[in-house]
Amino acid sequence: MADERLTDEPTDRLTRMGSQLTGHLGDLDEYRDGDQAIVFISDATRSGISITGYEDSLAAVADLFIHMQAIFRANGKELTFIGIPNDPSSLDDA
Repeated sequence: MADERLTDEPTDRLTRMGSQLTGHLGDLDEYRDGDQAIVFISDATRSGISITGYEDSLAAVADLFIHMQAIFRANGKELTFIGIPNDPSSLDDA
């Protein structure tokens, strides 16, 4: 995807809405310091994501994978993630 980017600033309508949603996390009655959130928002053609409370986006992705596996298990399915190297030439048939 040519237009993927990582930035702390919203880049379009969907990421601005996600940022507004995560920006209100601290306003919630049950909010505690250290709470983290990932907000996905999409329309018919695009999507956006907003992350807050995480040290970095990789930590958020790790949490996301764990939650995705739990959702699949709750629906009687199994979801397995397999790491594939960026350079497939290191894979061989032997």
